[in-house]
Amino acid sequence: MSDRKTLWHPLFHRRFRHFTRWLAVVAGAAAYVGAMPLAHAYDPTAFMQLHVPSAKVNGNAELRHYGKPVYDATLYANPNSFSPDDLTREPFAIDLAYEKPCTGHTVASNVVSSMRDMGGGSSAQLKDWNAQLTHLLPDFAIHDHLTAVYLPGQGTGFFRNGVQVGSVSGNGFARAFFGIWLNTKSTMPGVRQGLLNGSS
Repeated sequence: MSDRKTLWHPLFHRRFRHFTRWLAVVAGAAAYVGAMPLAHAYDPTAFMQLHVPSAKVNGNAELRHYGKPVYDATLYANPNSFSPDDLTREPFAIDLAYEKPCTGHTVASNVVSSMRDMGGGSSAQLKDWNAQLTHLLPDFAIHDHLTAVYLPGQGTGFFRNGVQVGSVSGNGFARAFFGIWLNTKSTMPGVRQGLLNGSS
């Protein structure tokens, strides 16, 4: 009996140590995931109440590319005073809920390409904005939100699932960026119509 104990006791302890290490790894991973800002836990309405208290849902629309959904866009603005003719007059925001994964580089490239198509800035400005957006925009998974908030005198702040990732100053940028969806020259007239449902 004593020989049997001598043979199995070290093996049991090795297996037990491996098992406890595995448990520690699993627990650490669970804690990390639990600490991450989950997209499904993000509430744009609560976010707006904190950052743009005067804003309400003005309208929304879905962007599709070759029939496949890209994102669902929502405009938050003061229904009594917001005008797409003056995009730097008062606070407002656009929230994009992604329905497909997109890299930050792709989002930045598409934004600047749309600005260029609409004549939204000089070559130097577009180059500078592209560099800033490429640097600050993270990647987006399905159901992630990109929220862009304009505040007079502060510029345009960018948030992923309610957490700020950066900002770009200047009214020129704000007009060019938000004009992608709200300008009369928008290349997405259907989306523009849906967003401006409650605006003159």
